[in-house]
Amino acid sequence: MGTDEDLLQIVSSASIACGGHAGDAPTIRRILKICKARGVRAGAHPGYVDPKRFGRFRVVMPLDQLLGQIRSQLFLVRFIADEVGVPLAYVKLHGALANQTAEELAFAIGVFATIQAMDPRMAVLALDNSQQVRAAKAVG
Repeated sequence: MGTDEDLLQIVSSASIACGGHAGDAPTIRRILKICKARGVRAGAHPGYVDPKRFGRFRVVMPLDQLLGQIRSQLFLVRFIADEVGVPLAYVKLHGALANQTAEELAFAIGVFATIQAMDPRMAVLALDNSQQVRAAKAVG
């Protein structure tokens, strides 16, 4: 199996784990520096804070708590990206968080509105024909 560095030689975009399901500040910084050096577009990849299960399962919690976790993850990646001098091109939700927003419109609107409030120009990658698309249109 190859390394992150190997993979970043063959991709044009990389979704960077934001510390929820995986990743930490030193890893985020290292990967963003490689993205910058290789001209790879970087995106934020937030997920449920559940590293033991890699964000693959829904975590039941109050919505405001989850939105706070998403904000924290995006803030961490944004802060490091600004420090390294790498623009973030998009947000792509990870695992169970992506699946839940694809299925539940009201939930997706809350998550997408949180992302938009942090950066109104940020693109969000949405699963075609899902509630994510409807939420993105509703949020603007």
